[in-house]
Amino acid sequence: MYFNSPQGVFPNTGGLDKRIFLYSIIVGLILIGGSLTWYIFLPKQIENIYLIPGVPYVGLYTGTRLWNSAETSVYTVLQYWGDKRFSTADVAETFSLQARDSKRLGLEELAGFFGSHGYLVRYVELNELFDFAQYINPRNRVPLVVHQMASRNDQDITVIRVVIGIDDKNRLVTVHDNIFGSTYKISYDEFLGLFPESNRGFLVITPSPTIAELLQPQLNPSPYLPRTSIMDNTSVRQLIFAWLRMDEKTIQGVPDSEILLGWLKISKDEAFPLLHPTARIIIYNRIARYYTLLHQYDEAINMLKNFSLPLYQEDIGASFNGWERSEYDPAITARFRSIPWDYLGKAYIGKGNILEAKSAFKEALRIDPTNPTAKDELTKLK
Repeated sequence: MYFNSPQGVFPNTGGLDKRIFLYSIIVGLILIGGSLTWYIFLPKQIENIYLIPGVPYVGLYTGTRLWNSAETSVYTVLQYWGDKRFSTADVAETFSLQARDSKRLGLEELAGFFGSHGYLVRYVELNELFDFAQYINPRNRVPLVVHQMASRNDQDITVIRVVIGIDDKNRLVTVHDNIFGSTYKISYDEFLGLFPESNRGFLVITPSPTIAELLQPQLNPSPYLPRTSIMDNTSVRQLIFAWLRMDEKTIQGVPDSEILLGWLKISKDEAFPLLHPTARIIIYNRIARYYTLLHQYDEAINMLKNFSLPLYQEDIGASFNGWERSEYDPAITARFRSIPWDYLGKAYIGKGNILEAKSAFKEALRIDPTNPTAKDELTKLK
């Protein structure tokens, strides 16, 4: 039986039941209100394409001296937060020893680097797109760092990439990728499939209060440049994968003679001229290095004089294939320009030509007075 009251219609079951019924209505309204709030505000952040503005792209197409994806991702995050404490040379010095030390860089190593320099680092498991949405939204705007296989067809190659956008409606993830280029879109299902089953997660890297005052984040970021056709050039991508596999062979301790043949093959590939001059310089330098290791000093000197050094006659800071170079600091460019002279000096030492070796190291120091290798070698030759 029900009765009418000023509060409404309730079942005639006593005072306690009335209170329970009232509390149930109140709780229900709270839950409905919370659900509506979630529906009104959060989904609108992820139902449409949301791209974090101003995340810099650093990679092959910008002519960076950084090569592997760990270096470029680290530098991307540093630049995004406006951290001017580190140049590409500093980042390269920290991370480029991986092949030499037979180490593969993953999220743990990156977390250690950021944590030791004042950043707050959190590892988050990825189960659904909502896990991204907590960070990639108009309020937080935090680029996320992931470690994945490069693609389904190249599962022997892993890369570290920076997630900069999500599109829940079309189930897409947008990343900056050293190899695949800027604002590269991956379907959500494929993106999840690129994670190793035992390690599906990402790093959230934000400045701590102790370093916040040292940073100079970009207040008015420029729009992203459109992807260029070279980023989707199949021949270029396959050449880059061949490069990565050579790095892997180096880590595995493959004989130097086999490594040299691999680099020579890459340098003769039809897609090789399409690479940015800085990328070609890196490969020529590596060929010269292996010639020197194999005591083929004349071949090393020829490679440096006739292939690597002439590329510096080009403006390596200019745009290439539609991309502006990201590094405008003259000191950084000088560091990169001096490196072939280091290799040339070492080749001359191997040949027993000490005067030419000294001349090469002095030229390296003229270009970059901070060059540590040239300083050390000249000290030894005194």
